[in-house]
This record gives sequence, C-alpha cells and structure tokens, in this order.
Amino acid sequence: MVVRKGTTLIEMSMVLAVVAILVLVALPQVGRIRDRVFVRSATTDLLAALTLARHSAIMQGQTVAVHFDTATGRVVVAADTHVVSVHPMHSTYGVSIWTNRDSIAYNPLGLGYGAANFSIRLTRGLAQDTVIVSRLGRARH
Repeated sequence: MVVRKGTTLIEMSMVLAVVAILVLVALPQVGRIRDRVFVRSATTDLLAALTLARHSAIMQGQTVAVHFDTATGRVVVAADTHVVSVHPMHSTYGVSIWTNRDSIAYNPLGLGYGAANFSIRLTRGLAQDTVIVSRLGRARH
C-alpha cells in the first residue's frame, strides 16, 4: 500500500481560489470599518481640542478661541495671539470638516461665545460623525 503525502496542484489552486473570493467579499467592509475608526478618532481629537480651549479659558482667565479651517481641515485653539494647539484633522485622519460657523470662543467662566447650536460634521468616505456645542459651551456627539 502506497501512502501519498502532500497536496496536488489542483488542491492548492482550489484553496487559493476560495481565499481570493473571501478577500474580495471582505475588502469593502474593511474600508468602511477603517473610515469609521478614523472618523471616531478625529471626533475624539476634536472633543479634546474643545475641552482644552474651555479649560484654558478658565485656567488663564481670558478668552480662548477655537478656529475651524474647513479648507485645510485644521482646528486651531488660540488665546489672543498665542496658539495653544493645532489639530490637523485632514492630514492626520483623512477627514473633512464642515461647520456652520468658522470659530467659537470660551470666556473666562467657560461659557461659549457663538456656540449656540454650533455643529461640526466630520466625514470620511461614507462614515460621518457630528459634534454639537451647546449655548453653554459643552460639546457632545
């Protein structure tokens, strides 16, 4: 009795064909998941920038502004002429930013100027997330 070891070329071709089909089915889903992860990370970064601006205004006792540059996808936190932080959303996460205003500011009490119903939408591919800043300056998504 002869015992055959190994696999034939036909068997390996069948396995490769099955793997190729599975990859083709899963690839679009991986892209959507990746877009959602990047949008969620950008949202977390944006919420951190808004929190930083609010806390800086309270700690420094001065007005701190958050500027949104939708063309370059950057969020800049600034106190007077001093830049506190820059968050390049488009170059870091590949997301686009849309806002209904170009900036908001926090006073020394932490209340928002120009923040009433301020919304920021972050998008990448089909994934999107919206951050809303209340009249009092609190951000939520």
